Amino acid sequence: MKKLQLFSLLIAFAAAALLVASTFGGAATEADRDVSVAVADDDSAYVGYDTEIISIESNQTVEGETLVTLTNGFSDPVTVETTEKTIPSAIDSIDAPNQIDEGEVETIDADITCNSANDGGEVAITISVETTSSTAAVDLKDTETRSFNINCDVES
Repeated sequence: MKKLQLFSLLIAFAAAALLVASTFGGAATEADRDVSVAVADDDSAYVGYDTEIISIESNQTVEGETLVTLTNGFSDPVTVETTEKTIPSAIDSIDAPNQIDEGEVETIDADITCNSANDGGEVAITISVETTSSTAAVDLKDTETRSFNINCDVES
């Protein structure tokens, strides 16, 4: 029985030594490939933004003027949330989509009134996007605020 106990003790010691030794494996790795990160142009972005300077004649009201065009580059629908940061008095109301289907284009529109009481100004809107698919979840909250100008050609 003594030989069996000695043999069992040696096996247990060897197993413990192997377990301890395996925890001291390599802690660092080195890759032979370079990694780079770059910001995509809006043409290549998951969500593209397109704005233009808007000019409206004096004493004119325009309904449904496009402020921002949004393009969904994801392979799934995206939920859109807009936060109005700076809105000049020339804008009466803003209409933004809640969702953009995959590959679709939607617009953020506004009703604008230009008169002697308001001369346009800078518009700043923050657009947040969220999508969930079977392979990934993307939450682009607190994205960059997009700014653009509305020019009211108001006669003095």
